[in-house]
Amino acid sequence: MLITFRVANFLSFNEEEEFSMLAGKQRKPVRPAVPLATGVEALKLAVIYGANASGKSNLVRSIDFALSIITRGFKQVTSYEDHFRLLEANREKTTKFEFEFEIKDKIYAYGMTIQLDKKLIKEEWLFELKKTTEKAIFEREVDNNGRSFFSSKPDLKGEDGTRFSIYAQDVQKNELLLSLLGSKSWNEGSFFSILSNIYEWFNVKLKVIYTDTQIAISSFLATSHLSTEADNLAFLKLMLKQFDTGIIDVEQIDEVAGETFDQLTDSQKTIVLSKLNSGLLPTITSGRRHYTFGQQSTGKIKSSYLKTRHKANGTDSSSDFDFEDESDGTKRLFTFIPILRLLSLMDVTVVIDEIDRSLHPGLLHKFISFFQSNAQNTKSQLIVTTHESSLLDLSLLRRDEVWFVEKNDHGESHIYSLEDFQPRFDKKIRKAYLLGRFGAIPFISDVEQLNWEIANAEG
Repeated sequence: MLITFRVANFLSFNEEEEFSMLAGKQRKPVRPAVPLATGVEALKLAVIYGANASGKSNLVRSIDFALSIITRGFKQVTSYEDHFRLLEANREKTTKFEFEFEIKDKIYAYGMTIQLDKKLIKEEWLFELKKTTEKAIFEREVDNNGRSFFSSKPDLKGEDGTRFSIYAQDVQKNELLLSLLGSKSWNEGSFFSILSNIYEWFNVKLKVIYTDTQIAISSFLATSHLSTEADNLAFLKLMLKQFDTGIIDVEQIDEVAGETFDQLTDSQKTIVLSKLNSGLLPTITSGRRHYTFGQQSTGKIKSSYLKTRHKANGTDSSSDFDFEDESDGTKRLFTFIPILRLLSLMDVTVVIDEIDRSLHPGLLHKFISFFQSNAQNTKSQLIVTTHESSLLDLSLLRRDEVWFVEKNDHGESHIYSLEDFQPRFDKKIRKAYLLGRFGAIPFISDVEQLNWEIANAEG
């Protein structure tokens, strides 16, 4: 579970800002937080508000950027202009990312400082956090020549000690030690298995979803570690009915191997093959259909697409639709429903930017309620950004589950919680928010002061 995330000198964040999933002191509504090993409690849900350009999406991008460096490496990211650009001196300052999280009943703090324009790791650290103390697993510093020095490192004997020393010397100035060691397979019980578990949390159990993210339904249906394909398909159909999309059935059509792939343009083929080589299931929209591509054991490219069936109200007749015939809201549900399934079955942390995009407020309310009801037996977490003020209801959300992002006169984004204001539990916080009592809303000038009539006359 994610506990806290800290960021400094990245995009609209100048000084260090902290976002926390730690539970506050309040206990209403009656929805308990999750107790952790150190005696604190973590929340399962956070809803983040803010005006346009306040920094909500930058918080998501901060998490995703750090995640990408850990799991994909510096070579795969663009970072030259990602520092806080409103202060010229910040180009030379380091950028900081730090996560605190729980894995297997232990809490860790992992972080790094980076020189973004040069793609250099300056510091990297990993601590195990206990109730009253913290234990350094390693603390690494990198000098201007790219050499790593360790102010703290694990006390290892024998083969593990020799192996750590070799890797500590070999790690490059633009490379993270966690990525180098954690991405390898180690025997359970080895010191290095700790790093593997931490790397797996970043690589598998922390997921970021943007407005243009699409989940390959074929991949979701075939994911055996969740449940059977039949169960996943049944869940998809049930949720589409629950969300009142008008869809009464979904069918996945498998095409003749290579038929659709052969008809793609050369650039589309390159994209498909590149993603397949990276272990992904690529998707491409062609005509009215949304294709997912995979690879058979023979090496032949296979493809599949979805068909939905709608029933006309008051009749027994129905019609088949291609995926591209569906509304934007329904298409977004095809991404969110697998996420709901994942949250219900696995200990994952999912961050969704602008969850309200293309979704009716009623559907969004139902989505949040479903997560609250059906993910109680997991340590899963849902973190979303939104403008949808109808969720600001203390019968739906705890005070400590509501966060705001606001930009000051210097262009710096700041993060703060509704818990800081401690409103009464019977207070209409939606109205108070829209009136600006908590900040994080846009300032709009009085239209009478815009002098439109004068401007039109002069034009």
